[in-house]
Amino acid sequence: MKKQFKINEVSRLFNIGPDSLRYYEKIGLLNPKRDQNNYRIYSLNEIYQLNIIAEFRKLNIPLAQIKNYIEDLSFSNTLSVLSEESNILKEEIKKLQIQKSLIDNQIENLREYFSMDTEKFTIKSFSKRHIVELKTSIILDEEFDFSIILLQRKSDFKVSSFKDNLIGASFSIKDFNREIPVKYDSVFIFHNEPNIATNYLDKGNYLSYIYKGNYDKLPSHIENLKKYARDNNLKIENTVYETYLVDNRYTAIPEEFLTELQVRIL
Repeated sequence: MKKQFKINEVSRLFNIGPDSLRYYEKIGLLNPKRDQNNYRIYSLNEIYQLNIIAEFRKLNIPLAQIKNYIEDLSFSNTLSVLSEESNILKEEIKKLQIQKSLIDNQIENLREYFSMDTEKFTIKSFSKRHIVELKTSIILDEEFDFSIILLQRKSDFKVSSFKDNLIGASFSIKDFNREIPVKYDSVFIFHNEPNIATNYLDKGNYLSYIYKGNYDKLPSHIENLKKYARDNNLKIENTVYETYLVDNRYTAIPEEFLTELQVRIL
């Protein structure tokens, strides 16, 4: 049976890069001897230690902790290290379960959004909805993306593609002129976090209109919104809230964008 191994042999045996083996030696985790040509020679003892290192690295145990473990290798220490790692894994599993639940919920939301009827008017009733909001003045899409980043920084609230954090912008319907680009007065993010400083959208009935496709269709949709309110004798607020159900966070294909316009009925 072979009793000595060179660094390249050990590297292939454990699928560990030579640089990592040299680093293990540097921190005192391994201590291979040198032959007459100053090449590293790994004995069966180092192979045994590398087995331990490889198994513990699979558990993401830090090298410093592995070094301490090897230097004080005992039954009680083994139980202690494994018990500690088991507790860490339990916490990680909890976090992963929460993350999975959020992802599953978002999958359900996105499927629901994409199955919605579009270009139809409905009246929706809402309780008070909490938002973080940034007052601003923007026209271009690029300005919107930057404003959302700025809002997250100022509010210390982070949007995640795995959560149902709908984002949107508001504009004045009185200032609307289809001959010029829509000027937005604010950007906002819906949230349910109790410890975040917040604004809110008033409770009440809202006229809702969902459309699919590129944002260049917005002026005609606003005209439709105004006409519907006028034809149905609905008195509406000046502020229109534009919410992005499916946007560039989820697709790069403009035809797949899904946007909802909401305006409160007085």
